[in-house]
Amino acid sequence: MQIWLNDCLVDAAAAGVALDGWPDGEGIFETIKTENGEIFELGRHMRRAIDAAVQKKIKLPDEELIRTAISQLMLAESHAVGRLRLLFSRDRFVAVHQFYEDITKPAKL
Repeated sequence: MQIWLNDCLVDAAAAGVALDGWPDGEGIFETIKTENGEIFELGRHMRRAIDAAVQKKIKLPDEELIRTAISQLMLAESHAVGRLRLLFSRDRFVAVHQFYEDITKPAKL
């Protein structure tokens, strides 16, 4: 599986991202539905991420890098119905796009 890490696409295993697609770490997480290459409510999710970044004093990557990351990732890992996960932290930016599956087990935080 290809993921976006900081400034380029990399293999998820080499980047230390779990097989379930959840990037480890502390930061701001957004999970967004995708369908046939369309991203639902990206603006709303990014406004929420920006608000959280201000509160947590985390500098987000510039908009062009985020758009490039999402675009390249969606091409590399395309799914009819998908789940786009974004992690913004103090030391990295991770984006993962996976096939959407209903979650059957509770998340462990």
